[in-house]
Amino acid sequence: MIARSILLLALVALATPLLALVALATPAHAAPCHLLARPGTRVLTPADLREKPVAFPFAPGERMEWGVRYFGIEVGRAAVEVVRFIEVYGRRVAHVVGTARTNAIFSVFYRVDDRTEAWIDADALLTLRTATHTRHGRRREVYEEVEFDWPARFVKIFEARRHSADAQRVEFDFGPFAHDTFDALYALRGMPLNSGDRVRLPVYATQKIYEFEIAVGEKDSIRSPVLGRVDALAVRPLNRLDGEPMGDGRGRAWVTDDERHIPVRANGWLRSTQGLRIGGLRAELVDYRAGEPGWPAARSVTRPKSPPFPPTVEGWPQWQPPPEIDEVRRRRDMEAMIRRYAFTWPAAGIGCPESTVAPGGLSGAQSSKSAR
Repeated sequence: MIARSILLLALVALATPLLALVALATPAHAAPCHLLARPGTRVLTPADLREKPVAFPFAPGERMEWGVRYFGIEVGRAAVEVVRFIEVYGRRVAHVVGTARTNAIFSVFYRVDDRTEAWIDADALLTLRTATHTRHGRRREVYEEVEFDWPARFVKIFEARRHSADAQRVEFDFGPFAHDTFDALYALRGMPLNSGDRVRLPVYATQKIYEFEIAVGEKDSIRSPVLGRVDALAVRPLNRLDGEPMGDGRGRAWVTDDERHIPVRANGWLRSTQGLRIGGLRAELVDYRAGEPGWPAARSVTRPKSPPFPPTVEGWPQWQPPPEIDEVRRRRDMEAMIRRYAFTWPAAGIGCPESTVAPGGLSGAQSSKSAR
């Protein structure tokens, strides 16, 4: 969900605590741009969905923005938005965009400027593809695209690093089912949540499959600067990798106790998928926009249930696929692999917001291959 971006912003505050006395500026907004841009993409209108509404329950235009503080120091902003519904690959897709940026003052010392996009099948409620462009500090810049091949249950990753002039392609079996972090956010928001519930989801992040769990606590009445006084459910997140917990359970978030489940606040100790343990963190909803009017209400469907979570080794699931999936893999001659490349960052740049050029022409000479 938004935890990875919020943790990055918290690290900036940790590195520059003396700036607490400095007046903080409003974060800059990036120029319009889509990392996930493909020929033949058609933007859908409410009229296109009138006869058969999609199952994705959040309309284009819904946007949530959080202000992030570390021990009271304002660090920056993180936001998630349903940008549009499109038709791509013959499927109706929700195009979701997330950003995280340090404010102008902190960016002088250490910049965080992240943009992540996801295509979520709006009927099957499955992630098809994601792209992430991150800029950290003065030199570190990474572009990553991830494709979920559902017939084969393989995840295919391309990652290029400008600062180290290399890239890699990774493909591996993601198991019976996997969410992306964006899909997991919207999946949880679309579920009925009640006090005492424990929800577990397999989630892809950083080239591994994690077991993400939330424990739903009691209902509180809290005051939001955006929504006013609301009833909210307290939830505690926990990540596991290879069955081992990756957090101490002291982080907590609050989501509205209604059908929208809007995350209004998060604080406490959290641990990233890289093992970084961050305390004193607080994120508060500072802006909320409901979806645009006129879109047909989502049709009622039962979300696909995650099959039992198989054991993993270094984040790669260990399971026996059914015959139909084995047959797909056999026909395609698929195998889990890691390939590393020498890579020259294109002169026109990759991604945005500094360049509006859509990613393309990515190439490199293969230098090594190691099978896992």
